[in-house]
Amino acid sequence: KQKTAYEICACLVGSEMCIRDRFVYGAYTRDGIQHRLDLLSAYAPLGHPFTNYTADFVGALDYIWYSAKTLRVTRVLEPVDEDAVRLTCLPSPFAGSDHTPIAAEICLR
Repeated sequence: KQKTAYEICACLVGSEMCIRDRFVYGAYTRDGIQHRLDLLSAYAPLGHPFTNYTADFVGALDYIWYSAKTLRVTRVLEPVDEDAVRLTCLPSPFAGSDHTPIAAEICLR
């Protein structure tokens, strides 16, 4: 049976925030989530730059996943320069969120 887009998306819903903030979600917290989808991260060639920069955490929490079998990434939004936020953290007077923007242009193969 072929899965619908909703069923596929439902498999991917989650957040690393639950681990970082120490929430407990049973097996998901203990074992993580697994799937058989062959997905790649659009930002993998850049080494997964940070998408969250606060006083106590710097790392990637946000990702754009795609199937390389049917899609290709043509470009991504340039990551925020760490030097631009190092002294202020996020959110700041210049950035209203503690997450940096990410975006990708993805085309059919």
